[in-house]
Amino acid sequence: MSTNQPGSVTLLNPEAVERLPEFVSLDVEACNRLGSQHYLAGDFAKAEEGFIAVIRADPNNALAWCNLGFIWQCNGFLDDALKCYMRS
Repeated sequence: MSTNQPGSVTLLNPEAVERLPEFVSLDVEACNRLGSQHYLAGDFAKAEEGFIAVIRADPNNALAWCNLGFIWQCNGFLDDALKCYMRS
């Protein structure tokens, strides 16, 4: 889990994410699967990073919002988890 509070997580360079569509298409399904694999392996920080990458690429991706909510719920960030669940 990131040492930042969930509402202020900055795992990826925002400028790089903004340029992402210019040179590559993010496979959001693959990122969701990879985030889930990181979660199952116990690496919550990498799982969180993967789900946030999906959300940045596709803000309406319900599965990524739900997965991110689950990560935050497991780590005690219940208010932020609820916001993710509501967004999904």
